[in-house]
Amino acid sequence: MPYTRRSFLALSSALAAESHPNLTGEWQLNFAKSDLGPQPPPDRWIRRIRHQEPSLTITTIQQRGGQQVQAEFTLTTDGKEARFQMGGNDASGSARWDGATLLIMTTRNTPAGPIQQNERATLSAGGKTLTFAVTIIYDGNEVKMKLVFEKA
Repeated sequence: MPYTRRSFLALSSALAAESHPNLTGEWQLNFAKSDLGPQPPPDRWIRRIRHQEPSLTITTIQQRGGQQVQAEFTLTTDGKEARFQMGGNDASGSARWDGATLLIMTTRNTPAGPIQQNERATLSAGGKTLTFAVTIIYDGNEVKMKLVFEKA
């Protein structure tokens, strides 16, 4: 049976989508394996991810001293910019794949100035560990963190 250009493109698109890992799950930070840099650690840090390619919704929950802070945003993995609120501030972001690594770039506009956050998310081979290499840039400073989350 001969392949048409349309069937080849459909097959190529399906294979490309399958090559990206699905990050869906509830992920709890493993403090012992993580490096939070100068940031004091919260008591608890969870990321809930709903990922149905290309849609990606990330809910971050941090608990510190009995108080809980939650932030949620939705991006698409095709690199298109999205606008949302984060911590009561206007924010924007985008995400795109670099092989099996998801690059997430966000910028929050705060009263103290913009905060840019770049993350490289990598899922372990067994799908039980999700690691974020994070760079935060604000007021001429750059902070690097390594966040290692384990599937709950």
